[in-house]
Amino acid sequence: LNTLETSPRSIDLSTSSLSARPRERQKKAWRVEQSVFAKYVVDTKTLVAQAFDCDYAMTNLPKLLGDDEEEARGVCRDNYDVIMGAFRHFILSSTHQFFLGLNSFSEFVNATTLLVSKYLSLADIDSTFFTSCVLGASASSGPKKALTRFQFLDVTVRLAVKRWGD
Repeated sequence: LNTLETSPRSIDLSTSSLSARPRERQKKAWRVEQSVFAKYVVDTKTLVAQAFDCDYAMTNLPKLLGDDEEEARGVCRDNYDVIMGAFRHFILSSTHQFFLGLNSFSEFVNATTLLVSKYLSLADIDSTFFTSCVLGASASSGPKKALTRFQFLDVTVRLAVKRWGD
């Protein structure tokens, strides 16, 4: 079937004096604009504020907080970068790239003083986790037992209310 005939070489490579000279490469300084990170958008205060507004709008916190909603929203806005820093940190150990699973959430809880409190039990924390898991559009598009960014915001505020609320 598919065959190709070639003729023998006319030179003996074992005695040939052919040699390859290494190509000289000019070293260029590394620049973000020429790297795979060129299209990365750096978090600015405006971008973080927009992300907060979007995330907060998807939570059920206004109903939960009632009359204290405006004050709590301001506290959440002021601490949003810290909350999202925790989310990013603990998502690294999660099995999903954009979702915080129960094991990673448990690591988050253990890193805080929530379980030391006499006000919260492990059952309270787990039920709050699963309550926040079913919020919003991602409840149908993502893993059933994992939190997105806005759900993480929701669960942290819910736990704070359970722990320190009236």
